[in-house]
Amino acid sequence: MECQKCGNCCRYTMVRLRDEDVNQTSLKYYRVRGLKHVVLKTVSGDQLVMLMIPLPCPHLTKDNLCDCYANRPEICRKYDGAKDPTCECKKKEGAG
Repeated sequence: MECQKCGNCCRYTMVRLRDEDVNQTSLKYYRVRGLKHVVLKTVSGDQLVMLMIPLPCPHLTKDNLCDCYANRPEICRKYDGAKDPTCECKKKEGAG
């Protein structure tokens, strides 16, 4: 999948929830506050529950580009949108 330059991958900060913090009450608490969560599988088959916090990267420009792209952090360099189950562009692309 080619990058659609939607900027969605840079609009959220993802935080891992500890196993003891994941239950129906806590997930409902996050939903009521408009926060999404996703369940990701690791290579070893473990599940990680990630809370998506709508906190955009300060380097995301109005035209959805990165103003420090040449010197972006390692986590951004390693990001692969094609493997990201939360990617909104993939959902739109598959729906068309």
